[in-house]
Amino acid sequence: MIALTGASGKTGRDLAALLAERGIAHVRLSSRPGCGDRVFDWTDRATWGAALEGVDSLYLVKPPHGTGMAELVADLLASAPAIRRVVLLSEMGRGDKPDADPDRAVERVLERWDGEWTLLRPSWFFQNFSAGGGFRAGVVDGTIALPTGGAPVSWLDTRDIAEAALVALTEDGHCCRGYTLTGPESFGVPELARRIGVVTGRIVEAADPLRVEELATTYDDGTERGSYYAELLVDVREGRYADITTDLEDLTGRAPRTFDDFVREHADDWK
Repeated sequence: MIALTGASGKTGRDLAALLAERGIAHVRLSSRPGCGDRVFDWTDRATWGAALEGVDSLYLVKPPHGTGMAELVADLLASAPAIRRVVLLSEMGRGDKPDADPDRAVERVLERWDGEWTLLRPSWFFQNFSAGGGFRAGVVDGTIALPTGGAPVSWLDTRDIAEAALVALTEDGHCCRGYTLTGPESFGVPELARRIGVVTGRIVEAADPLRVEELATTYDDGTERGSYYAELLVDVREGRYADITTDLEDLTGRAPRTFDDFVREHADDWK
C-alpha cells in the first residue's frame, strides 16, 4: 500500500486522485484530523506507527523547515522497515547544493538508504497563481509582486508532478534516479501576468519590489525557512529555474501541460 505525506497539499491531492481513479490502495496522511485517512505528524513520533501500518511505498513531502528535516526522514525510514520504495518531492537544482543544505540533506538520506528511492525535482508550480495558491490574490488585485528580477522560470502543472510520482511509485526502472521536472516553456513573471490578462481580460501586471541585495535582509529572518526563501529567490534571479528538460515526458510518456491551457482551464479562479 502507498502512503502519501503532504496529502492535503497541491501535489498530494493530485496524486491521491490518480491513485483513487486507478483503484490503487493508498492512505492519505495529514497532521490535521479530517484532512486525510490517518493522522501523521512529523513532530509527534507517536503517530508514525499507526499511520504507516501496512505501508510499503511512500510519497514523501519533506517536513517543515526548522524541524531537523533530514534527521526526521532518516528516523522515519528506520522506524518503518516494511517501506521499501520512496518517492521524494524535492525541487529543481537541489542536487547542486552542498550536503549541508537542509533540503539537499534530505536527498542524501535517501541516497544512502538501502531501499528503492526516486527524487522528483520540479520547477515552480502553475498552481501558485490559481485558487489556493499564494499569489492568486496578486492576480485578482492586478499586481503580482514577486522579486524574481523578471528571470525566466520553467513553470509546470502539479498534475504533471503527480503523474510522474505515480509512475515512480508503481512501475519499476526508476530506482536511485533523480528527475528534473519542468514545463514546456520558460518565461518570467511579466510574461506570465500578460498571458493571464489575455485570457481573462483582466489587467494584470508584474512588480519586482526588491533588488537582489535586499533579498537576504527581507526574507532571511535568521530561521531555516527564511534562509531557504531568500536563497530560492536568488536562484531564480540567477536563472537556475529556467532550464527545460524532457524528464517529465520520459517518465510519463506525454508532453507536460502548457501554461496557456492552464489559464483557460482556471480562468474562473480569478473572478
